[in-house]
Amino acid sequence: MKISPDKQSLVTAFYYDNSGLDVPIFELCTFSSNTGEVDFLYTLSFLGETIGITHEPWGVEFSPDSKFLYLSIFSEGAAGEMELFQLDMKYYQDSAQFFDSKIKISSGPVQGLQLATDGKIYCTGTDYGFYDYLSVIHKPWEKGIACSYEADAIFLDFDGQGRQVGNFL
Repeated sequence: MKISPDKQSLVTAFYYDNSGLDVPIFELCTFSSNTGEVDFLYTLSFLGETIGITHEPWGVEFSPDSKFLYLSIFSEGAAGEMELFQLDMKYYQDSAQFFDSKIKISSGPVQGLQLATDGKIYCTGTDYGFYDYLSVIHKPWEKGIACSYEADAIFLDFDGQGRQVGNFL
């Protein structure tokens, strides 16, 4: 779950249990930083994107200027890959326009998303164990591939058990 930097929007990624059926969704809401009040707007699901493939919501993050929303999704197909999408927040109030604004940025190591104080968004790898790299969205305020996503940009040098063995940054 993330609140946008302008403190106007809130997004969550989760599975919704609908009578025993797990439904992967993103829930979009407005947020008031004055009152803490959250108002539900709608849900987004990538279920219909490819028939027979589950698209699991994995990560959410906003650009530092709150202009774009980034979503990471695990597509459980034959290859099983993570996908990174960017959506334009100017369409946030209209679910159809918002969903239609999505741009696929990349497939690859985008399991988790975190905005850092340097204005970049960092992503974890695709392994369930330890992954030795961070990927980076260098300019998350830029539209489409101009956001400059770089897979495996920073080597972390772990020993396979989560312990760092080299110098970090």
